[in-house]
Amino acid sequence: MKTNAYIYARVSTAEQQKEGFSIQAQLKMLRGYAKKNGFSVVREFVDSETARSTGRTGFNEMLVLLAKKNGCKTILVEKTDRLTRNMKDYLALDLEKTGLEIHFVREGKVMSRHSSPTEFFMQDIEIAQAAYLSRNISSEAKKGMKAKAESGFYPSVAPLGYSNTANSNGIKIIAPDPLVSPMILKMFERYSRGSVPIHMIVQELFDAGVRSKRGNKIGVSTVHKMLSNPIYRGKFIWNGREYQGNHTPIVSAELWFNVQDVLLGRRVSKPKQRYEFSYTGLMQCSECGCAITAERRKNKYTYYHCTEFKGKHGDPYIRQEKLDMQFSHILKGLRIDDRIAKWIVDSVEAKTADKRKTLEETKARLVKQRDRLQRRSDVLYDDRLDGRIDVIVFDRKSAEIRREIELVDEKLSNLDSSYVNDLLSNTKGIIELSQKANRLFLTVSGSEKKQFLKKLLSNCTLDHGTVKPEFTYPLGVLFDTNTKWKASGALSSDLCAVHSYWHPGKESNSKT
Repeated sequence: MKTNAYIYARVSTAEQQKEGFSIQAQLKMLRGYAKKNGFSVVREFVDSETARSTGRTGFNEMLVLLAKKNGCKTILVEKTDRLTRNMKDYLALDLEKTGLEIHFVREGKVMSRHSSPTEFFMQDIEIAQAAYLSRNISSEAKKGMKAKAESGFYPSVAPLGYSNTANSNGIKIIAPDPLVSPMILKMFERYSRGSVPIHMIVQELFDAGVRSKRGNKIGVSTVHKMLSNPIYRGKFIWNGREYQGNHTPIVSAELWFNVQDVLLGRRVSKPKQRYEFSYTGLMQCSECGCAITAERRKNKYTYYHCTEFKGKHGDPYIRQEKLDMQFSHILKGLRIDDRIAKWIVDSVEAKTADKRKTLEETKARLVKQRDRLQRRSDVLYDDRLDGRIDVIVFDRKSAEIRREIELVDEKLSNLDSSYVNDLLSNTKGIIELSQKANRLFLTVSGSEKKQFLKKLLSNCTLDHGTVKPEFTYPLGVLFDTNTKWKASGALSSDLCAVHSYWHPGKESNSKT
């Protein structure tokens, strides 16, 4: 009659089980052992958890079955550290009282109540050694993960929206998942509005096919944790400390902080307006400084007026159509005369050409200086080898040269020619915007008009129905210059102010 037996196999992590580390090999060995020795395998228990701490699922379930009367009393396991790495679990088996028999197949030994005191003593030593090795491995792993975190690399399993990969140097990193990260970004954007509850976002993620690592629907608490996790803005928390990560952020810092405000109740969502007013938030009343608001009448006409928060003063209401005409006229006046535009662009091109030449000359001079220092270092080294100078002199002179080379390298690294090209590009961009501002204004919708004007205007006032604009710098200077040019037909001295914007500290060479 065959003896009933349980098979127990274990790996340390779920990742090892998924990747096939030792589980199948253990089961194959133990099944072969059972067949060869006449055991009838009643059940197999598998754990993918560390044996250093108690509380393993399969192990505990096996203990419950072993405790039953007339039940199976034999365990087949590969070796000691597969069964346990802590004394508490081993004592729970209590071989002397329960009558259990454990076959450690790879080690070629059997432990039972009939084992000698020496065998029990040696087994206790092996378990203590396994516990020590486990603790040591854990300690070294923690050191490695801490060092990795301090270098800016997230040292754990990638959170939802990221995937674990490796960079060109073979270092394990996390990178945005091309399929899931856009949905994570949308989740942050949706919640930042302050009017979308988390349970709705949970359903939206589920409908979009986003699942947890185990393939389940993401819960409300999980989404809440994700929304407050700084890893999505490029930082991460490890062992209670925040680190600056090297990974690519999925959301901007501004968006992340906006979401935190909503989570903490610092931002209350505003009820959605029935109508999108084009010019609210752009103007103040010239009389009292209060904001200009808007209202809809007869479900057809839009009127703008002062909120009169500081008191009534009888400022007239003005229809939106009249404001449309005024803003259009203002933007027409922003169009720079071709002669002025050409003067500005030519001036900047000449200046950038001079600056680029100066940068190239500076770089050539620094490179020449570095080569000279390197030659001095080589000669000094030859003198030391030939015995013409002693160690003390060599060390002192060598340190001086290395310091000079380091200073030159720093100056070379600080040379940046990109801003020269950016200067010319930005100049042309501002002029191009001023040339077509009115045409663009006439083509955009009501809500887009507000965003468009915010880029061009600041602190506009409404004075008894008349808009008095104030352009963002330097468009204001260009507008004033252009107005005077149209009036006088000559280049205004205000061009000096324009020139000083692109060339701080330099005088304009133009003639008025």
